[in-house]
Amino acid sequence: MTTPERFEEHVLGTYGRFPLTLVEGMGTRVTDDAGRGYLDFCMGIAVCSLGHCHPRMVAAIREQAGKLIHVSNLYYTDSQGLLAEEMNLHHIGLPGKNFFSNSGAEANDGLIKSARRYGHLKTQADGKPRFEVVTFQQSFHGRTLGSMAATGQAKIQQGFDPMLPGFRYLPFNDIAALENAVRDETVGFLLEPVQGEGGIHVASAEFLRALDALRKKHDLLLMFDEVQAGFGRCGEAMAWRAIAPEIEPDGISWAKGMGGGVPIGAFWLSDRAVDEKGTQLSSLMGPGSHGSTYGAIRWSAPQHWRF
Repeated sequence: MTTPERFEEHVLGTYGRFPLTLVEGMGTRVTDDAGRGYLDFCMGIAVCSLGHCHPRMVAAIREQAGKLIHVSNLYYTDSQGLLAEEMNLHHIGLPGKNFFSNSGAEANDGLIKSARRYGHLKTQADGKPRFEVVTFQQSFHGRTLGSMAATGQAKIQQGFDPMLPGFRYLPFNDIAALENAVRDETVGFLLEPVQGEGGIHVASAEFLRALDALRKKHDLLLMFDEVQAGFGRCGEAMAWRAIAPEIEPDGISWAKGMGGGVPIGAFWLSDRAVDEKGTQLSSLMGPGSHGSTYGAIRWSAPQHWRF
């Protein structure tokens, strides 16, 4: 039985696959089961940002696998704390807290939950929670029910109705459309600084600054989905800084190139004070508010991150 035949019989057909079975790779090149070599221009859909089987990544994974493969988030691990510190000090450069997960969809779900939690603290005038997250047309935020509902593309949502309520989609890069964007129930904005799946659309600096101004005027959250664009893919460690570096977001999500091929995702929340008591935004996601079974051990040890 060939590999495609085995897939046909045993693997759910959620992907339309090319007739190509890859068996190994190194750097920018991969090899199929017939020994033919190819240049890989996709890199796992923007995942293998260091190429295939980078020697230092391979060494880090082997080293960690020989020490401890899994431990729950009920305990401390050096690697998770060091990685969070590395991200905050050398990549984000803003005070905040990280949560580690397995994928970008999970990371975006974390941002959505965080926005809902914020809406319970900073309510509407009548005391009802704010809950609506404004996203943008042609966006893509993942395939879970939450991240799919946040995605501004009907084709992604088709056949999975009803969608999770609480989202509204505006035209991307359209400052005029923001004029009446904020409603009583609106709690924040979620967007990709550079859209990917819906087409390569780069947010303008003026658009990001207009969102930032609305955030400040209406006490909203500004959250960046950097799953495809973050961690160096746009020339800066953080993609929004390549466009409007002065902006300080409230939340950021990552995955893909963050791990260079290792399944990893994360979201970050700012430590900024959100009320007169000095409550930090990051503190709203306390014990019991969120979790990830496999989010504790991180293969990409911080000492291997700077190449």
